[in-house]
Amino acid sequence: GEWGHWSVPGHLLQRHGLPLLDCGCGLQGCVERYVSGSGVAMIERHLGGSARDASAVITLAEAGDVRARQALDIHRDLLGHSLAALVLALDPHVIVLGGGLSQYAPLYQLLPAAVAAHLFNGAQVPPIVPPRFGDAGGARGAALLACQPSFS
Repeated sequence: GEWGHWSVPGHLLQRHGLPLLDCGCGLQGCVERYVSGSGVAMIERHLGGSARDASAVITLAEAGDVRARQALDIHRDLLGHSLAALVLALDPHVIVLGGGLSQYAPLYQLLPAAVAAHLFNGAQVPPIVPPRFGDAGGARGAALLACQPSFS
């Protein structure tokens, strides 16, 4: 579901030296602005880099670029905090990531520890898995919904 339009806690933005960003929804500091693919690129540029998108950040990080690695670390911390809040509020049995970054395989090995870092002792991190239908799963769901008879 839609969950990207609540604010990143100010202490996390401050910890990482990130600005409070305006969001297209009309709010400020929305999670989506920081943990999306464009958010990863923004973080890397904020650190002094020049990556134009998340793919470039990942390529730079894999080549050993310190800024790009730091951007991915910050992204993982912000996403970990957001998912931890969902775990505590909703107790999901599984978390399915969406969007372009859901195709970044190392995220699935590293993200559980980032979620756990924001949970109290004893809280369990549910499995975090890629979407079954790739990063276009949301579009597939919308298309299937359009094929359903409307409710009157």
